[in-house]
Formats: sequence, C-alpha cells, structure tokens
Amino acid sequence: MDITDKYRGTTSPRNSLVITLTASAILAFFAMIIRGDDLPTPEATAHTDNPVRSAAAPAQSFDITAASIQKINADQAVLQTTENATSDKLITAKPDYVSDIEWQVLQGVAQQHAEPDKELTRLVNKLRFTKELELWHTMEASAGNTRHTALANRLIHEIPERVASKDMDVFEARKLQEILLEATINDPDVLHQRIDSEARRLMLLITPTESTSQ
Repeated sequence: MDITDKYRGTTSPRNSLVITLTASAILAFFAMIIRGDDLPTPEATAHTDNPVRSAAAPAQSFDITAASIQKINADQAVLQTTENATSDKLITAKPDYVSDIEWQVLQGVAQQHAEPDKELTRLVNKLRFTKELELWHTMEASAGNTRHTALANRLIHEIPERVASKDMDVFEARKLQEILLEATINDPDVLHQRIDSEARRLMLLITPTESTSQ
C-alpha cells in the first residue's frame, strides 16, 4: 500500500446513503478511526461497557446527509486556517475545520486520557493533518496551482510534529516527505538536497535506541 493511501479516503461523503442512524453509533465508529483501533465486531459493539461507546454522545436520531455536508464544509475550512499546527498552544475551542460531530468525538476520546487538554490538542492537530493531506490529494497538481504547492509545504513542515506525537513512524514520515517533495520540486539536485534536509529534521526526533536499531 502506498503510504499516502493510509490517509486518502476511499469514498466521498457526498455519495453516502441518505439514511437515519443513531448519533451514538456514528460517534462510536468515528472514535475507532480517530484512535486507530480495528473496526469493532458486532459482538464487541453489543457490550455496553465498550469504552469507545461510553465516549459517544447520548443516542439521538439525525440525518447522516446533514452531518456529511457539515463535515465537507469543515474539511474545506482547513485551507483558510492560519493557525500553526506545530504550536504548543492548547486547543480549547472548536476550530472551523472541525465539524460538530468530530468535535464531540475528539472531546469524548480526550476525556479518557490522563491529560485531556493536551490529548484533545493532539487529536485535533492529527485530524487537521489528515484533512490537509486528503485535500492535497484532491487538488490538481500543476505548475500554476499555488495552493497545491503551499499545502504540500505546510504538510512537510508539520510531519516532524506528527512523528513526535507518535501519530506516524519515521519510515512513514520519510516516505510521505519524498512524495510531497517530488510533487513540488522539479530540479533533481534541489530535490535530493531537500529530501536530505528533511530527513535530518526527522533524525533529531529519534531516540538513541531507535536510531541504533535501524
């Protein structure tokens, strides 16, 4: 699997079936994705003591199409944000690029952590990075597409933070760096120099044990 496939959505929210589901089921499913867990089996979701289910909001009926539209709007808002995703500043209010349902899930998952404020900030930044990468994939790569290049540079800048937060290992990070750099730099010499430079940034994050094992 290509490293970028890990973050690319396989289906568009606009193609979702117009059905009515319970909010708790949607929130529980989304929480599993945020936490990186395997999808639950029917037997597992049947138990009421499931920690992911307990993080979800009380059951209520809603139209998944409305939630999908709100998520699409939130996803697009990530392009307008000027916030520094690598900042140590805690995120305490819902950013525009996070939908209401996403915010509920992130808060619920963070509350199970020993330091909920820091965990909420990490999860929001992780979600932001994922949305940025997904948007980058949907943009047309061309010499005149400045947004495509600017978003790639933003992602490259944020990759070390994702490694430091243990959302991505060094191997994945280096592969993603190369993909983004190859899409934005045409000169082979400049490309190789930049790849080496970004690799050195990542090496500063590796502990002595990890560096000697590679």
